[in-house]
Amino acid sequence: MKEPSFNDIIQNAMEKSIPLTAHVTLTQRCDLNCTHCYLPSRRSGEDLGVEEFDDILGQLREAGTLFITLSGGECLVHPDFFRMAALVRKHDLALRVYTNGNRLDERAARRIAQLHPMEVDVSLYGATAAVHDAVTRVAGSFDRAVRAIRNLVGFGVRVRIKAPIMRVNFDQIEELKDMAGSLGADLQASPYIYPPQGDAARCDTISCGGPELARVFEVLDPEGPPPPETASLGGGETGGADERDSDARGLCGAGNNFVAIGFDGSVYPCPMFTRPVGNLRDERFEDIWRNAALLKTLRGLSRGDLDGCRTCEVRDLCVRCVASAFEATDSLYEPDPRACVIARARGARR
Repeated sequence: MKEPSFNDIIQNAMEKSIPLTAHVTLTQRCDLNCTHCYLPSRRSGEDLGVEEFDDILGQLREAGTLFITLSGGECLVHPDFFRMAALVRKHDLALRVYTNGNRLDERAARRIAQLHPMEVDVSLYGATAAVHDAVTRVAGSFDRAVRAIRNLVGFGVRVRIKAPIMRVNFDQIEELKDMAGSLGADLQASPYIYPPQGDAARCDTISCGGPELARVFEVLDPEGPPPPETASLGGGETGGADERDSDARGLCGAGNNFVAIGFDGSVYPCPMFTRPVGNLRDERFEDIWRNAALLKTLRGLSRGDLDGCRTCEVRDLCVRCVASAFEATDSLYEPDPRACVIARARGARR
């Protein structure tokens, strides 16, 4: 009998609504002050503690979760980060870490390497200190991020550089590609910027416009997008169904095979949603996962349900974020304005 592929496992989780991946925000605190940060400027509530995190991991494991991403804010700011990361491995769950690298000196990188993570993602906002530090608004953060990448790679950890592409750094995208290669890291570069703190106008100000997007895609996609019959939609990091098929149920992994846990125990379909569907300090995960109305709705969505998307000529190039559309329009069925801009820029290169 043929062994199922990784894609088979993901698709099975989609079809059966198994929360294969959980993104856990250990804290909203951060040691940087990035211009594009989507997290609220004010926070309330207590961060997850070690014992309740241990219990949450057990509940997720019982629900079928296999992958845990630890994030923030900056997750290494949490005083018990390493104890909590070790608990992920104790529960036989695969570990991924999202970090800005600001605290990853050689000792910290070694401790992470000893946990054998599947990957560590380090944010880099430019190929030079001047650009990166202008985004983070913390002097020296570029040098510390590059140091973190070198330290992790040196200990044999797979590293992915996450580079949001904005007006401030789009002209450094080739340098970022070269830098990733020289550091021994993968690169994930995207011009999709989630509205910072829900401010769509501010998002437009910092995001790449048409001419800048054209340059970005010349580098990221030099051969141009594939023709409509072969093009596929990006599913973000949550993965999910191919949105070209109007009968496919579930437009992305959010609430299907992906779930997010907030620093205070709140449960979200994904980290981009700002409205929780429950809280693990009050309810069991299984009850929230099976009964939350929003999650049920997300699982039933199809491309054919989307107003304004069904007849769009570049819908096959769309990276529509259901959370962004929901926050921008208060509807799950409207187009995602930022995704429309990006799709049209890609479509112009056909």
